[in-house]
Amino acid sequence: MRKIAFVFSCVILLMSIGKAQVTVPFAWHSSVVPGFPSTYELQIARDAGFTAPIVADFQGLTDTTKAAVGSLFLAATNYYWRVNASNTGGTSPWSAVWTFQTAPSAPAAPTLITPANGATQVKIQ
Repeated sequence: MRKIAFVFSCVILLMSIGKAQVTVPFAWHSSVVPGFPSTYELQIARDAGFTAPIVADFQGLTDTTKAAVGSLFLAATNYYWRVNASNTGGTSPWSAVWTFQTAPSAPAAPTLITPANGATQVKIQ
């Protein structure tokens, strides 16, 4: 049996201001056995054991990258991800689990207090 090592990289989600589409790109090294095309399954969860509801489960991926839509993710939250590979010989074990944290949301706009809007004859202290 041939063992294949997975190497992973992940870009942290950067929250954006406005309505631009935000994605989180995932990438891993191929585990193709020559002559036997592989497909991949990418799972993303909020717990390292993948026991809570899975945030995303992308199956049948033929490329070693996947951009997950940012709307799947909450701000300032830890996520865990893993990948396995399948071909006609079967399915590999899951890769090591990697983690990342999404950026916090932008703060709310400050509330102005004084001087009042439109105030006149404001004293200089």
